[in-house]
Amino acid sequence: MRDLNNLNNSLEIEYPCLWKFKLIGKHAEALRDAVEIVINKENFLLSRSNKSSRGNYTSFDLSVQVMDEEHRQDVYNRLKNISEIAIIL
Repeated sequence: MRDLNNLNNSLEIEYPCLWKFKLIGKHAEALRDAVEIVINKENFLLSRSNKSSRGNYTSFDLSVQVMDEEHRQDVYNRLKNISEIAIIL
């Protein structure tokens, strides 16, 4: 059995790469508009993925071209500040 802590420490990402985020929020259009404003200078693709069974939440797939680890973290931190996003995976 693999030790997940060691696996995470040994994970090497080759940059530049296309990084994928899953975004989940309640208000789909507001979420889409906020992401487009915050990620405007990056090359990205944002597409609607699923809707919850009750229709309260919508998920989006966001693919962003990142140049290095610092850039990836910067994109994540900017997304984290969008109030329309409930969860980032």
